[in-house]
Amino acid sequence: MQKVNSFYITKRNIFKIFTMEVVSVDEIKDIISSISNETQKHNINPFTEEALFKFDLYKNINTRTLHSQSTSLEYLKNLNDGITADVDRIKDTSRNNKSYVAKSQTNADDLNNRMNELQMKCTDVKKEINALEHKISHMEAKEKHFQKKRDEILVFKLLTNTHFSYDTKKVRGYVTGKTSDSSKTFDFNPQQMDNKKITDNLYNALKACCNTRSPGGKEDKENEKQ
Repeated sequence: MQKVNSFYITKRNIFKIFTMEVVSVDEIKDIISSISNETQKHNINPFTEEALFKFDLYKNINTRTLHSQSTSLEYLKNLNDGITADVDRIKDTSRNNKSYVAKSQTNADDLNNRMNELQMKCTDVKKEINALEHKISHMEAKEKHFQKKRDEILVFKLLTNTHFSYDTKKVRGYVTGKTSDSSKTFDFNPQQMDNKKITDNLYNALKACCNTRSPGGKEDKENEKQ
């Protein structure tokens, strides 16, 4: 009885194998070997009910193996389809990456060209700033020079009673003498005579007026009031 119970325990264990989703070849060999060992170990008659069980086992194993193979083929097909889809996706990703890299390179080249243009403009602007600074410095120097000359002319006018007309490009004006008859006018064109000749003529006019004026006279007092 113990032998039978031992055999049925093994039988139940074999049925547990049938619940597996996949039966490998090695597992099938182990099952057959186990049944043969149990049969010989317990002196079971091959033509008894256990022998029929062994036949049923072969039949179930063959059916299960075919089903497993079919399942494996379908699994492999699905796996192959999945791998193919992954390869296609990787190819698409690669093409997109190449397009992105090419576009990024183009943008980088455009930015680099733009930066070079801005650097050239910056250099030109610096040159213009330096030129303007030089021009401003030159104008300031000329302004100081004109200021000095204006002061000198003002002193000259006060000392000589000379009056200049500033509404013309000519050196024009008059020198107040002792009397109205002794006043001298002058009108010199800088385009027709040089500065030395203008200075000499102006000096002669002042000299003539000075000769007709007496120091401390009435004319001088009236000029001082003006």
